[in-house]
Amino acid sequence: MARKVYSVFSALLLVLLVVQFFLGGLGVFTIFIQQESGQPMKELFKSVDPIFGLHFVNGVAIFVSLLVMLVFSFIARNAWRVTGVTALTAVLVFLQPMIAHTPFAALSALHIVNALVITALGYYLASRNWAFGSRGMRRMGAGPPSSEPERIPDPS
Repeated sequence: MARKVYSVFSALLLVLLVVQFFLGGLGVFTIFIQQESGQPMKELFKSVDPIFGLHFVNGVAIFVSLLVMLVFSFIARNAWRVTGVTALTAVLVFLQPMIAHTPFAALSALHIVNALVITALGYYLASRNWAFGSRGMRRMGAGPPSSEPERIPDPS
């Protein structure tokens, strides 16, 4: 059961990450489009505060999802690699706001790069640990045996 909960939250994580990219892009492109209207920059940023507020709240939801995944990774007794990658992803999400709000533009730009790394790790976690369907059942030791023979490592 814990593996299935982990799987559901990993799928939720991927949805939240797509929404996060959308909200970030919506905020930035809203500023670019409204900039042509001649409004002062201060007013432009005020107009996108609700969008970036949602971006922040969604980021918190991403972090909470990863914490839930971490707990269920321990409960399910997932491999240490899975639990470690889940923890690493949570740490990277925790660092996201700090990266975004530095006084150096080049360092703040790593916010996007870090987001791509988080997304790649989230996809890895969801795809490698899916507990539903025939693939998931075989991983949990149920279902028909695989047609491929089990490989025994070469002792040399």
